Amino acid sequence: MIPPRRRAPGRRATLPATLLLTLVLTLLGALAPSGAGAASDVPRTNTERFYAGEPYTGMFADPAVMRVGGRFYAVATNHDGLNLPLMSSTDLRTWRPRAPLTDYRRWTDWRGYNDALPGRPAWAASIATTSKPQFSQWAPSVARVKGRFVAAYSAAQTLETPRRPRRSCIGLAVADRAAGPYVPVSREPTVCYPPSPRGVIDPDLHVTPDGTAYLLWKQEGVVDRSEPKLMVQRLSADGLRLKAGSRPVELLPLVRGTWKGGVIENPSMVRHGGRTYLFYSAHDWYSADYATGYAECAGPLGPCVDRTHARPLLASDGAVKGPGGADAFTDREGRLRLAYAAWDPGRVGPGGTHARMLHVARLQRVGGALRVAERG
Repeated sequence: MIPPRRRAPGRRATLPATLLLTLVLTLLGALAPSGAGAASDVPRTNTERFYAGEPYTGMFADPAVMRVGGRFYAVATNHDGLNLPLMSSTDLRTWRPRAPLTDYRRWTDWRGYNDALPGRPAWAASIATTSKPQFSQWAPSVARVKGRFVAAYSAAQTLETPRRPRRSCIGLAVADRAAGPYVPVSREPTVCYPPSPRGVIDPDLHVTPDGTAYLLWKQEGVVDRSEPKLMVQRLSADGLRLKAGSRPVELLPLVRGTWKGGVIENPSMVRHGGRTYLFYSAHDWYSADYATGYAECAGPLGPCVDRTHARPLLASDGAVKGPGGADAFTDREGRLRLAYAAWDPGRVGPGGTHARMLHVARLQRVGGALRVAERG
């Protein structure tokens, strides 16, 4: 589930009370403990249980996909009591959650516990509803860097209170296997951006063909003071920290008066066909207006030119609503793919059993621009 963090800068308390209530209820549902005694297990909803080995079709918001050989690994915002839900597929259609942790008793007495990031980072605020070390994780990214696997995630460092805004930071975790479990690399976050009271969110790991690693993120806007923007900074050779002496670079700012509304977020960078693409999401995540655009960049540090300023690349249609939180990757045939989350028509919003489910589209370049060749 995604915390109610995407209110557009410049708008004041626009979320109605009913939406705030459903957000709270959905968050509690997302953090409800997994287990054989779970009250419900309904496919294609936010109550579907993330059971090891079983085909999964439910809530999977802000997905990111990594290909390792012939297998694809996907991670997403927390769900079903897991800090980092992770599942895999060989065909991009049938997805199965990772196997249970062999040392599950360190965290719970349920032998099916399969969290890919079972330990709470020391800097992340606890939102535990059980004895497990839970925290509010969303919009993660995974990549292979120098033979190991790195996960980037955003989380609340301080929780929202009537007198203090939620402040978010980005951390990194590492594993020897693509499926994890991942272990935080530091007791401190990797990026927080002190000038912003709300911090940073939506990390993306980008590794160039020569193995150089970069970390992208969204800098949160501050109401009436600054607009949100997409940023990037080079990582160290092992991908576990920011490169010494490097500085954050702005890639893409929000431009108002367009389909983007008051939000730009969720950067995802990929190199394909000799070009560097930067995908992003815009507008309100909890609505059918949420959509996906892209820019072309001279390289990982930009500059970037928005190619979808007038209209999005991927928007609501008769099959899906609110397609966003996207992540770009290449499949085994070298084709450009885009993993994203979307609602079914008629089931938009965080209330009830609605779910932003995983979809995978295939993109192609036509007439000098990217087009959706096949929707997943």
